[in-house]
Amino acid sequence: MNENKLNIGIVGCYQNGKSTFVNCLLDDVVARTGQGISTTSINTRYVYGDVQKVEYCSGSNIVKSTRLCNFLSTSEYPENIDEIVVTLWKPLLKNVNIIDTPGFNANDTDDAMALNSLNGLDAAIVILTNKGISIPEKNIILELFRRGIPYFIIINCTDKNSWNPNSKSNMIKMKNLNAELKCRGISPWSIDDDEIISTNLCWFWYASEQYLNEDSKDKICQIETDIKSYLDNMSGDPESDYFLERSNFLKIRNFFSADKDWGIPFKNVSWKIAFKKKLFEWNTKMNNIAIKFKSL
Repeated sequence: MNENKLNIGIVGCYQNGKSTFVNCLLDDVVARTGQGISTTSINTRYVYGDVQKVEYCSGSNIVKSTRLCNFLSTSEYPENIDEIVVTLWKPLLKNVNIIDTPGFNANDTDDAMALNSLNGLDAAIVILTNKGISIPEKNIILELFRRGIPYFIIINCTDKNSWNPNSKSNMIKMKNLNAELKCRGISPWSIDDDEIISTNLCWFWYASEQYLNEDSKDKICQIETDIKSYLDNMSGDPESDYFLERSNFLKIRNFFSADKDWGIPFKNVSWKIAFKKKLFEWNTKMNNIAIKFKSL
């Protein structure tokens, strides 16, 4: 693994489409996706390599190795591991490591894991939905800002009433969210000229036809049912290209696939977090000593 590569975390609440985003970005079924349940409970790091494999790690030690197909078909992990490393022969991973992080707002345990997963990130892609930003999601953005981690915002259009990323209602939602973040001084970094991009991951996943390789037949049927239901309300019968172009995902994928300088001061901030933690502990200790001294 090249430790000098950028570590970009996919961050957000559970079931916002983080794992689907990873699949779309790498154009393959490499992350397990759920239907109403949290599927990522530990950091999964996607790195470049010639041999496709999955390693369950504890610190720098490999606890267990397995094949990708086995990893995708089970939710059982070895005990006492702190990271899963998936090695893939994907060009995008030559430039960056992609980290699929645990989802916030599933339960207290996952929230703690999700917060801890921010350590060591050089940048984050925050996945929201077009159902509206929640308080936990605002707190995620504030935490990224507090830690000095540059972040991008992607809005995944999951609301079937406003499934088209380019609809007027979605444009208004993005404009309002962007204005709110600017007002608070925590604007995201832009993807080319767009500070916030709306996309429909389901549309792109359907157009790529990679969804047909999903392990769960229920997921395949659900995607096809959703698409058919949408088409029933349209005139004509658009081909896959319709969903590919209007998904808005190509712009996102091209941006993160490019080997270029994004104009962001990327740097690992883990040492800053450790320093602040030590400073906090030291201040607490000094305060306790001062309190005891005053009571004498």
